[in-house]
Amino acid sequence: MFLVNGIKLTGVITAFDNYVLTVESPSGSQMVLKSAVSTVIEQHAPAIRTGASQTLRVERPSRTHR
Repeated sequence: MFLVNGIKLTGVITAFDNYVLTVESPSGSQMVLKSAVSTVIEQHAPAIRTGASQTLRVERPSRTHR
């Protein structure tokens, strides 16, 4: 994930709402405003977890050509 100021964040998006994302990484969790996010890149296919805790998959919306 890249922010609009060029900073690269790595980790797993564990939660989101209309305004913020929560990103978990080995160094801890961070809450990021969606308006500060420039690009989200999927590093690899996420592992599917079972049970109460689930990983959210980030998908890029399909582009429509006009």
